[in-house]
Amino acid sequence: MNNTVSSSRIFYGWWMVLICCLAMAAGPILITGTFSIFIKPLAETYGWSRGDISFGFSLVAFIIAFYAPILGILIDRFGPRVVIMSGAVIFGAGFCSFWFLSNSLWQFYGMYLLTAFGGASLTSLPFATIISRWFTRQRGMALGLMGTGVFLGGMYAPPLVTH
Repeated sequence: MNNTVSSSRIFYGWWMVLICCLAMAAGPILITGTFSIFIKPLAETYGWSRGDISFGFSLVAFIIAFYAPILGILIDRFGPRVVIMSGAVIFGAGFCSFWFLSNSLWQFYGMYLLTAFGGASLTSLPFATIISRWFTRQRGMALGLMGTGVFLGGMYAPPLVTH
């Protein structure tokens, strides 16, 4: 019996890099990278000022900055898989909740915060943990390739949403 591994096989960790890259391209960038596209339509539809709408984005950025260390603790305690899966459910629920948006600015802030908390769980923190567990050599390259997902999402999301 031959126990040697073929050198032509691709290390499974590179598939994980691809999966994490695609997940980052399809995650929170849909909300953060396209926020400015919705300012004018929201202002026209609900009569809110652009400043009030933009405050929602600022509020989310401020809250998420304080959530990041908690997210790190959650990843350490429960693992990145649980954090990513629960974050995806919360992000999806928050994203879908915008269908029920009424004229209440506070409702908009609440929905946006819910979406942001779920989205924060889909940022580079849990994905970098996964990649770091797969790689000892070429870890920097793997993390760099994984990180391109954000930029890929930033390239396709605004034209897609505008269309």
